[in-house]
Amino acid sequence: KTSAQVSWGKRDAAPQTNDVSFAPPQATLSWGKREPDAAPQGDQISAAPPQATVIWG
Repeated sequence: KTSAQVSWGKRDAAPQTNDVSFAPPQATLSWGKREPDAAPQGDQISAAPPQATVIWG
């Protein structure tokens, strides 16, 4: 649901948010949990976080 609120904040990012939407929930957990299990996922998610980070800010 967080991604939904973010998309409302920036409608320009909407198209990007659509692709990024699959990551944030996991990305949020990966940032909170630096467990080795999240590492491989973080690798694939890495494409989004830079954009997600900007959205979060």
